[in-house]
Amino acid sequence: MKGNFCRLLSVLLCIGCFTVSAVAENLAYTVSGIIYGGSAPLPEASIIIVDSLTLSPIKSVTSDSKGYYSGTVEKGKYNLEITPPTDSEHAVSYVNGIEVSNSNVIQNIVLTKDSTSSTTITGYVKTELGTAAHNMRVIIDSGENFGSGLTDLSGKYFVTLISENSMPAGTVFNANVSSPAAQQTAEIPIKVEWSISNILFHAPLNSLSLPVIVLPHFPVLRGRTTDHTGMPVGGVRVKTAPRTYSWSNEGITYNYESDMGDDTVTSDEKGYYSITLLPNPSYEIQIISPSGMSHENRVYSGVAIFSDVSMDLALNPSKQ
Repeated sequence: MKGNFCRLLSVLLCIGCFTVSAVAENLAYTVSGIIYGGSAPLPEASIIIVDSLTLSPIKSVTSDSKGYYSGTVEKGKYNLEITPPTDSEHAVSYVNGIEVSNSNVIQNIVLTKDSTSSTTITGYVKTELGTAAHNMRVIIDSGENFGSGLTDLSGKYFVTLISENSMPAGTVFNANVSSPAAQQTAEIPIKVEWSISNILFHAPLNSLSLPVIVLPHFPVLRGRTTDHTGMPVGGVRVKTAPRTYSWSNEGITYNYESDMGDDTVTSDEKGYYSITLLPNPSYEIQIISPSGMSHENRVYSGVAIFSDVSMDLALNPSKQ
């Protein structure tokens, strides 16, 4: 009896060890410290923690009244982008290659005074329905000057551009907006990262509020795959192209680009399929018959898709 009890106790201890080990593997750590503006702590500085491998933003935090900041991360290597408050005389700073292994990391950062000219650009990213797009990464580039930031809960972003000389009125900017870390969100209902690029506008620098960047409606193409008689056929690959779309509105040129692999889905056993797309006036839709089936592939060309569309796709009959 005593021997059985000892064996049971040993098993329970082993299970406990494995549990503690598994929990330890998933422990989160903090990157924290104090932001200084020269020799004094600097409150209201924005700190973006970026994955150094993917360059995707992990989270954004703000220094408190004592300059202290803290962000929770998992094991990995990270970069920090530190942007001082808009009324600060200090320059944007970058710290790269912070390695988080088995302990918390303390990283104090001293911002130096900015001897160059800076321009803070603000704007909003919203959906076509006016809903704020939160946590979007916005990069502003004027060709010679570059800055980035994340949108807040209202969809607003602040991006500071640094230049050796003042940028003249009429400078043409290019803005890139991307989803956070390839996540699927309500505003971005596709499964991997996409971006909006080349949003051009001539902005006089006495007006730093830019036009609202509008995310498109992402239409859904759905229906059934069938044979030429209308009978459902499952296992059919549905492939769409292109993955880009351009349009202009109020002087801004929008170029949307999806990064969804080959934009291919496969219909289920009853022939049903569904795929989320970018709006485009001329899609090419290719349907590919399952191997071993007596059907031929088919291509539909010039299909305009701006809103949700229900469309059955019929394979061609066999040529034999």
